[in-house]
Amino acid sequence: MGCLAAVGRSTTIVVWGAQGAGQRHVREEYDWKLALPAYLSKLVSGLVPALISNSEAGYRDRKEAGYRCATQLFIDNGFDVERFKPDPVARARLRAELKVENEYMIGVVGRIAPSKGIPTFLKAAALLAERRKDVRFACIGSGAPRYTATLRRQAEELGIADIVVWADAREDVVAVYNGLDIMCLSAYAGEGFPNVIGEAMACGVPCVVTDVGDAAKIVGELGIVVPPKEAKRMAEALDGMLRKLNTINSLQLRESIVQRFALQAMIEKTEAALNDVLRTNYGRPSRSEFFA
Repeated sequence: MGCLAAVGRSTTIVVWGAQGAGQRHVREEYDWKLALPAYLSKLVSGLVPALISNSEAGYRDRKEAGYRCATQLFIDNGFDVERFKPDPVARARLRAELKVENEYMIGVVGRIAPSKGIPTFLKAAALLAERRKDVRFACIGSGAPRYTATLRRQAEELGIADIVVWADAREDVVAVYNGLDIMCLSAYAGEGFPNVIGEAMACGVPCVVTDVGDAAKIVGELGIVVPPKEAKRMAEALDGMLRKLNTINSLQLRESIVQRFALQAMIEKTEAALNDVLRTNYGRPSRSEFFA
């Protein structure tokens, strides 16, 4: 559609921005309604001057898929660290609302969908609950009612329904992160640059993540990375993180995000990339329009 909008407009440049990675491997979510536009986009990509992915994983994935944009690059997402920050008051409020007292709370935050690997998270929760009685688990986000009901049944079958909190997507997501002791990403595919990791770390919350997209890059040496779909490994990682919570420096977690993924840095890199496209096509920056 962007290409069609630019037809006949000599001063208009189309630049694509793309999120996510590896979606073609998620069969249960990736039907023809998604496959057809992706295929058509790949066919016309040679007519598009630039494609900016928001993750290294997405950049590699589109290169391998055969996208032919003249310029292809990635620019890491940036985080509003003035919004996402430690907030003890919000933490106390959320935990009181969810009726969590002195227990440790481990949660997944985001869209409830098959690729998010929540069945693995629930299995890991059941394994961890066999070892420890001081943990609660939270699944916070919205999804298809039928699929969400399936996950709730799984929690019942695993015998952990009474220690799993379910909540729809919330506007006060900063309070959600602050209410957790550990944020878990259990996804197995489709992730590019998982924002939930950086947002949680900016709030001073440590993360246990699966090795998808740029997750390992974001947590660096301050988190624990496990293979996707391996509940036992995830349970061990969560237990290990719980054991060292008292030694974790929340300010170090936050500073890692501030230093590496500042919002202003993302803005400056994007402006530089767009100006490079203008110079390549017109010889110098101009007031040409952008359809991103």
